[in-house]
Amino acid sequence: MQTTGNSFTGSKIELPDGKMHYQSLGKGLPILLLHSVASSVWSWSKVIDPLSGKYTVYALDTMGQGDSDKPRSYYTIRDYAKSVINFMEAKGISNATLIGNSVGAVFAVAVTAIKRTMVDKLILVGCPCWETKRERENAKAIVKANYDDHGIPLAYSLEKLKQSYTKVSPELLAKVNEDRRKAGIWAWKCLDALTQFDIVPALRRVRARTLLIYGEQDKLRDKENALHNYIMNSTLAIVPDAGHLPQLDNPHAFLEVVQPFLESSG
Repeated sequence: MQTTGNSFTGSKIELPDGKMHYQSLGKGLPILLLHSVASSVWSWSKVIDPLSGKYTVYALDTMGQGDSDKPRSYYTIRDYAKSVINFMEAKGISNATLIGNSVGAVFAVAVTAIKRTMVDKLILVGCPCWETKRERENAKAIVKANYDDHGIPLAYSLEKLKQSYTKVSPELLAKVNEDRRKAGIWAWKCLDALTQFDIVPALRRVRARTLLIYGEQDKLRDKENALHNYIMNSTLAIVPDAGHLPQLDNPHAFLEVVQPFLESSG
């Protein structure tokens, strides 16, 4: 066991494809936090404490990233989703709210498509919504510039960081590059799986109440209306002064949107 500066506990749990690292805090109904590619549980560090006041919060490191083990074989989006389901089953969680950021949001959607009864509510933050194979191929070509010829993530600069965040600093840069180094080839493998996944059929299967969140300056906002239209029971919210990770850029505004949704019923 280890504790962070936020006083939540880090541990690992054995799953079929290795050990998954997670951090947990609080008591109450469970919330699972799923991070973006080449990131880690750290990306939720500014919102875990407030959320844990009423809920048991579990922040998961994606298999292959953060401090989780590297999978033994290639992972599809369905495999990533099954690892989340395996975690829930191992922890005795029969039903939870899932909050996913970027590719983590896609994992959350895939979980609902596989095990609809396990998802109470969905919060999708900066969720990609590439509707055609061509859109997915174009997205893959764009992100490939951030990796070397072997699929290893290139280090970001402060200027590069501004493409995803509205508030950058040397400290943020160091943490982002640390997480990219930890993920290594598995960052690219995760992106490859994402760009091969047709999200549209999965979105149409979502029945959970869903909150769609985008940072005001998120470059994926061009698909916010499409995403909203595919999920029948969804609400769209924009977090001001925020990019692709609004929970880090503007955590106060992020929580002002998230907390009322969590407490609402019907």
